[in-house]
Amino acid sequence: MKTSSSAVLLTAILLTASLGQASVDDLTGIVPAGAPMVVYVADVPASIDNWEASPMAQLWNDPQVRAFFAPLRDELEIDRWDEVIREETGHSLEEIEAMFTGDLVFFVEGFDISLEEGAEDADFQLVLAVAVGDNAAEIERLILEQEQKAADAVDEESDADASEIRHETREYRGVELHIEQAWDDDELTLETGWAVVEGVWAVATPVESLECAVAAVLDGGLESTVRSGANFETVGKHIRKADSWFFMDIDPWMPTVRAVADGGASAAAQAGSPFPLDSAALVDALGIDAMQAVFATFAFEERTMVMSFGATYAEDKGLIKLLAYGPGEAPRATYIPVDSDTFTTGIVDFADAWAAVVGIVNGINPSLMGLASMQLESSLQQAGVELDLKRDLLDNLTGEIASIQNLGGITGESLADIQLEQDQVIIAGIRQRQALEHVIEGIKTIVGQGSDFFARREFENHTIYTLEMPQAEGENPGEDIAYVVTDEHLLISIGSPATLEKVLLKMKSDGPSVWKQPKVRRAVGLLPDGASAVQYQDVSATGDLIFHGIALVDGFGANGEGEDVRVCDPEAIPDRGTVGMYIESAVNGVWKNGRELLIRVYVLPAGKK
Repeated sequence: MKTSSSAVLLTAILLTASLGQASVDDLTGIVPAGAPMVVYVADVPASIDNWEASPMAQLWNDPQVRAFFAPLRDELEIDRWDEVIREETGHSLEEIEAMFTGDLVFFVEGFDISLEEGAEDADFQLVLAVAVGDNAAEIERLILEQEQKAADAVDEESDADASEIRHETREYRGVELHIEQAWDDDELTLETGWAVVEGVWAVATPVESLECAVAAVLDGGLESTVRSGANFETVGKHIRKADSWFFMDIDPWMPTVRAVADGGASAAAQAGSPFPLDSAALVDALGIDAMQAVFATFAFEERTMVMSFGATYAEDKGLIKLLAYGPGEAPRATYIPVDSDTFTTGIVDFADAWAAVVGIVNGINPSLMGLASMQLESSLQQAGVELDLKRDLLDNLTGEIASIQNLGGITGESLADIQLEQDQVIIAGIRQRQALEHVIEGIKTIVGQGSDFFARREFENHTIYTLEMPQAEGENPGEDIAYVVTDEHLLISIGSPATLEKVLLKMKSDGPSVWKQPKVRRAVGLLPDGASAVQYQDVSATGDLIFHGIALVDGFGANGEGEDVRVCDPEAIPDRGTVGMYIESAVNGVWKNGRELLIRVYVLPAGKK
């Protein structure tokens, strides 16, 4: 299949541009109920304006950032896009965007995936529709002009090729359909079509899907649309106010999922696996059969970027059950130091999470858990340790959990040597100190001479145990791992002990609260009530590390000719604080009930009050 660069470029413009009023209330009116996947932009021009005014776009256009990403910009000719579009269409990019004034929808109408051995067929019925309003004639002229340029370019080629592109027109319900066919010898390999109908430009494959879209526009929408589907209704409240959203209905995909599982299970059995898989049991154990829908949303609220990600399900089991958030609201842990770069607090039902693990393993193959239990019991007996992990560990955890991370810098001069300097402390609430210490000492005994690898030191009436593993000469020592048990908490530290010591001191002192810091208060205050987990990140303090990471890994990829693929100029890393000029912080919350998992993210611009 041959296409010109100009045709590809124009198509890309149309895919990313914005659109106008149609005869349907909005373009989701042409999406049938049960559509496997839908992407919708409610008002693309407004979305473009919001993006251009956003801190992310301002950061991208910062002079230092532009200089840093100069190789990427040159490779993609980003700074020539307007010039190229003008040469190809006679319009600037801004003028092209001005032709479109409304919504956009892209959806999978259906699909047929062949899973037979040796088959490579995967036929998707795809539709893209955009409203062009009074600019329909100009849009049609531009597309036809690009198609003619592509055809002329093919005619001018001297070398013969078995593949070719053919164009034809066909009328459907008084609407002219423009059809493009790709042929390989005498075999039709791909057929797509486009049309302009009542101010809507639509493109689809196959042509039958285009006809359905045209009919839906002419009829003022379908009687039963994606919005009326049962699985869509469960997420409707989350996407109602979004600038754009993504929706996937799981039900249409399940036959394919089960077929793939059947293939994997058969392969395992044929290979003589000691733990053969039953596909139905696997899908059930993972809880895939209970999934109803997944979704994502994107919006701007006064330059604050708001994103949501979520899933709905009929039953809390499998992988969803493993995410055992709640019940209850994330605690406002007072021991978090005020200068923490990133921190998370949450409520986790560890017993429920363990039950999910047991359920998944037993669902896949009951003998696996039995074997693991036997091995654990044997290890306990050999070590002479009396230990009940559920009683002494899981039931001893309150569910309160927190993580604190302070970033330093990135070191290393090669991909293999890259290291992120950081201090991280994980804190879990406990009920009985003695029972937890019993568990820890039991584990040390099981691994053999475990206690010999821990150095002890005292700090503010607390005993800090630091792991000291033997190392070969010249071997990288890696990050320190340490733990502390207090009357109410288990603390595990990775990296330097600086943050661990700050937390221990904060546990003994009231001092200033991180939750009352202006940045934190602004960000956390955006979250709806009831989040079972809350994470805050001071982007102004940590964002600059991104440039260092990109600079270190850049150049290790190569194209087909063996030349280095350059993304950035490592000698032009932006000054520290550049990110903080545009982005202040980010915060996210997690909510889970019996039917829904939701993650909501807010990215705040610098200077927000």
